Amino acid sequence: MVTDKPEELEMEIRKNIPKAEEYILKVEPVKIDEKLKIGIVEFISGSQLLKSYSFGENFIKATQIFNDQLERYLDFSKAPNELKVMWHKLKAKSPESSEQASDEHSAMKSFVWQYLWKKYKKVPRLEDERVKGGVKMIVDVSIDDENYEIETFYGCGDPIAKLTEKMEKFTQNDKVFFVLRNISILMHLKELISFKKTWKDLGYKVEILGIDFKGELIPIGNVARMVSKQ
Repeated sequence: MVTDKPEELEMEIRKNIPKAEEYILKVEPVKIDEKLKIGIVEFISGSQLLKSYSFGENFIKATQIFNDQLERYLDFSKAPNELKVMWHKLKAKSPESSEQASDEHSAMKSFVWQYLWKKYKKVPRLEDERVKGGVKMIVDVSIDDENYEIETFYGCGDPIAKLTEKMEKFTQNDKVFFVLRNISILMHLKELISFKKTWKDLGYKVEILGIDFKGELIPIGNVARMVSKQ
């Protein structure tokens, strides 16, 4: 959508399509140099180069590319055998909800599992159960002392409250990695950086990561440095 009155358009969207709230990201293209525009679009897409369209068109294409690439990680026929025998755990219901996990959540979990499997040359745990204070808790993916929590923020009123709730599973001895959709990191960049700093100040080992479909996880610090160069 293109308009010379973005504030009015935003108000109409929020009023008539409440569920669009989580997709609204304020960016002022005229104040962003070309290098940063390219960086933002590549990050949203999962680090894939796009053809030269307008910034708005590339932004939309980037979100679709990210979703399309995620879908590949739910292709059972192409998954490692070590993951195939745990396939039911990719679609397991969230311990915080009675609803089945979304395809995006399951695909992100598959990506993280395969990333760790290749990195450490051994089988990570899916839906790892542990008990804290007599309460059973489940971690999405874990290996050794590394714990990975996947969050799409779908249907989530307050993203930071959601992450804070998940921190109840862990102690200062745990390494905690939150893996988010790349666009979510951009949407909530300031709050996420503050969240990470707060828990690190309290003595916890916390990192927030995005996805690079070349087979890597991107620390939020890399994103912050990219944006701060503007």
